[in-house]
Amino acid sequence: MAASASLALMGKTDDEWSKADLKIYLKMQVGRTEVENALRALKYLRHCKAARHLKEITRPMWGVSPAILASPETFNWWLTHFRSGQDEVILSDAIRMATQVGQIIDLNGGWPHIKRQHKAFAEELHRREMEKQNAPFDNEWLTITEDQEHCVELVHCKDRVSLLEEGEALEHCVGGATYQDRCKNGTSSIYSVRVGGERKATLELRRKADGTMFIHQMRGWDNADQEDTLWLIVGQLVDVNNEQEKDASTSLQEVPS
Repeated sequence: MAASASLALMGKTDDEWSKADLKIYLKMQVGRTEVENALRALKYLRHCKAARHLKEITRPMWGVSPAILASPETFNWWLTHFRSGQDEVILSDAIRMATQVGQIIDLNGGWPHIKRQHKAFAEELHRREMEKQNAPFDNEWLTITEDQEHCVELVHCKDRVSLLEEGEALEHCVGGATYQDRCKNGTSSIYSVRVGGERKATLELRRKADGTMFIHQMRGWDNADQEDTLWLIVGQLVDVNNEQEKDASTSLQEVPS
């Protein structure tokens, strides 16, 4: 049925294309994206009336009014400058990325300009993705982080970069995706244990069902175990923070409503 409908549509002249015909054609492009549907349909249409139909039909699918269909002039320009399948891919990608970054693609300047926009949109999407990946973790649990007597400081690994730097410095896997995910979803809070300003170990904290923090693991260079003295100092810092959280919670409960 689709094949016969296709032959019937392709047999029509440009003047005979109707809005209903265009809708049928778009529905026949099974397995293709909406952008590809519109681009493929445009290859067969050269009449301004048909272009206006297609603009109206595809507007909801694109989410923005595509510059390609803004006027008969840009429509005809697009048809005459369609040089190859690769051009179709570049244009389709550029339109998709323009929509993602909230911009309208500019057709003035020909294919070199479109390719420059394609590159610029790709770079902007990459920048946004990297910014998203390196967004600060919302998991800084400790407020008391120093034992001045023993020159021990717990430095929060606040984002993806700080986890990677910690892992590279101590040659273990804390910079991997597993630990990044734990920090993002709040399962863990990770600190760099510094003694005299130098990295000594990496501390992973977790919480019990009642919210109390505990040391899940503490590993040094190449996952080495740590001395009992450092365990004691770090453990005391965690205990102090637990007590502080408990006191703060009790104070809130005692405030009259």
